[in-house]
Amino acid sequence: MQSSFMETNHGGRPPPKVQIKPPDPKVIMIDSVQEKWYLCIVMEYASKGDVLQLIDEHKEKERYITEALIWRMARQMGQGLEYLHKQHVIHRDIKP
Repeated sequence: MQSSFMETNHGGRPPPKVQIKPPDPKVIMIDSVQEKWYLCIVMEYASKGDVLQLIDEHKEKERYITEALIWRMARQMGQGLEYLHKQHVIHRDIKP
């Protein structure tokens, strides 16, 4: 069986342990699970939906999202990513 890139990228050494400090209010993480080179983050349910859902709702109602809301969401996302980066965690799948 062929090894994946992630399994062999560090010369056969075990994957580094990832510990994330208590989350920032912008990061709705509950727990994390690490399996070999994969880190899975368990997140709290976002009852108001996600950004894509907000965009779809506005499209359906033919309404614009206010510039103030766009800036507020962008700032919060940036603050959440900044927090994760300070914890030495990167997010490889950012999307609306």
